[in-house]
Amino acid sequence: MRGPLDYHHTPPDRGWIASVLFWLCLLAAVALYGSVALAPKYLEHLELRGAHHAGQVRLVAIERQVRTLEKVAQALETDPAFIAELARIDLDAGDPAEERIAVAPQHRLDAPPAAAAPLPAATLPWHAPFVREFAESRALRRTLLVSAAAIVLAAFTLLHESRQGGRPFAWLGDRYRRDGK
Repeated sequence: MRGPLDYHHTPPDRGWIASVLFWLCLLAAVALYGSVALAPKYLEHLELRGAHHAGQVRLVAIERQVRTLEKVAQALETDPAFIAELARIDLDAGDPAEERIAVAPQHRLDAPPAAAAPLPAATLPWHAPFVREFAESRALRRTLLVSAAAIVLAAFTLLHESRQGGRPFAWLGDRYRRDGK
């Protein structure tokens, strides 16, 4: 039987903490580097997507206008009453006995074509200004890259598993310790 003094208390292995911190540091460095490397391409993607959307809106507006003009062209080809009315308006010829009713200018046949509705500008998502800053600010990009490099160096120098049983800073003490003392 063992007595109470026979038990040797072994400290729990805390090497996994250093390993988790190491990988978290590497993940943070990758995120910083990725934000610098991918921001210009992502900003270009956002701008192209916004321009594509604005082009689609413009295309739909033009298609509506074409359909209206096709209806007018078809009426000119097939409807003699429509042709006669347009000719009467163009020549300002009317029957003196007919009574004229005043109508709003936008409801007249000779009204100028309605101005096209202003097309929306290319809209970017809410996070586009942040992406633009990451893509275009040289100072911010340099700071992020230096930070990523510092994190990687710190991870590999301070958080590596040493041969002394998982003590992260043991290499520093061993470097300056003399043999035999």
